[in-house]
Amino acid sequence: ATRYDFTSDAEALLTRLESSYLRSKNGNVGHDDIIDLAPDAISYTTVISSYARSDITGKARKAQSILYRMIDFFKAGNTDAKPSVYTFNACLNACAYTFDQAEKVDAFIVAVSTLVLLQEYTKPDSVTYGTLLKAWCNLIPNEDERRHRIVNSVFLQCCKDGQVGSMVMQQLQYAATPELYRTLVGKDVNDDVNLSSLPWQWTRNVKERNWKLSDRIKSR
Repeated sequence: ATRYDFTSDAEALLTRLESSYLRSKNGNVGHDDIIDLAPDAISYTTVISSYARSDITGKARKAQSILYRMIDFFKAGNTDAKPSVYTFNACLNACAYTFDQAEKVDAFIVAVSTLVLLQEYTKPDSVTYGTLLKAWCNLIPNEDERRHRIVNSVFLQCCKDGQVGSMVMQQLQYAATPELYRTLVGKDVNDDVNLSSLPWQWTRNVKERNWKLSDRIKSR
């Protein structure tokens, strides 16, 4: 099966879960319904992630439509459908991996509105900021002066939140000009940067598998 087929199947299953959940709430369960299984955060995030990995036209907007459905179900009383930071990151990922020039403006709008919505439900993590930098790098032309300002703003907020992880540093190399990178980090864009050498305040809330406690202690 192609990625498109998988995404379509995943969304079809989600729709079936939603329909069964609504009928069960109304006491009107059918013989084809999925009993005692409400669509939850994992269900929605899986479909959004599938869109992000696909080559489907308009995938950023379609990923966001799933996010909106999720929020509607959550507000309607399905507490298992509360969106998490992983859900929002998946939606941002669909924007970051939009490469069709004709879709980039729309993907940019989706990314901005998703970031605003995220802050109503949770807090951005290191992956959020790394994905945002990747999105801005892809969606905003290098010669556009707005890219400089946005990348600068995102990285400074990331530092303030203590979420500067390895993905953030890697994407900053691509998104920032060499001059901006040097201003923000204090090093050349081609220099190796060990997270433990960065200010502890920048990295204090990062959770990464290979993150060593000894590194964090040394950096204080």
